[in-house]
Amino acid sequence: MKVIIGRTGTQWFPIEDKQWNVSGEHAEIDVNPKTGIWTLKDLDSKNGTYIRDETTGQLRRVSQIKINPMTFICLGGDNKHGCCFYARQIEHPNDRFREEMRYLKRKDDEFEQETTKVKKKLKNIRVWQALASAVSMFLIYVFANKIDELFDMLLGFSIPNATLMRMIVVVPLIVVIFEWIRSKIDKLEDINKRRELFNQCPNPQCSKHIPHKSIQNSECPGCNGV
Repeated sequence: MKVIIGRTGTQWFPIEDKQWNVSGEHAEIDVNPKTGIWTLKDLDSKNGTYIRDETTGQLRRVSQIKINPMTFICLGGDNKHGCCFYARQIEHPNDRFREEMRYLKRKDDEFEQETTKVKKKLKNIRVWQALASAVSMFLIYVFANKIDELFDMLLGFSIPNATLMRMIVVVPLIVVIFEWIRSKIDKLEDINKRRELFNQCPNPQCSKHIPHKSIQNSECPGCNGV
């Protein structure tokens, strides 16, 4: 089975005028009935054919590639003026988008688990900050003085600028603690960005972002087509 996808293609779903990044005959999906292999081929389109990376969620341009029914394809490279859909839609499944919504729910649950793990590590962030300040004060007034004494004993002189020495001792500790906190915050932001890239309506005529609650209810508030 071969399906030409585009503004004048043979796919069952229409491509609207606002999706002007899509060419007349933009791409082709070939499903080999004997081997079951799905192949996506760009038909020298102006704005390119893209598939979504299942790890990062980023779109990457392809010319010809083997795919599977749940490969997310974007013709024209974006949702606003392109056309995005899951490959299985070329078969016009009777369940409409139920399989896609089940897939989105699984992915959303994975992102939720990732988020929960990171938040658990960050729930005591204020405690860590307070601890860092307390340890810093302790080092400034106690430990740094010991270093002054050690220098005096080993080298025969003390550090002339004790405040500078204390900063040298304390700053690395503060940097380590706050870098650890920042890395967790960055990870949360990365999870949210990837989540947004995946949480798109499977309807080729919509493809809008679906919030977490709607995914859990298997519905799209944008098109009500799921």
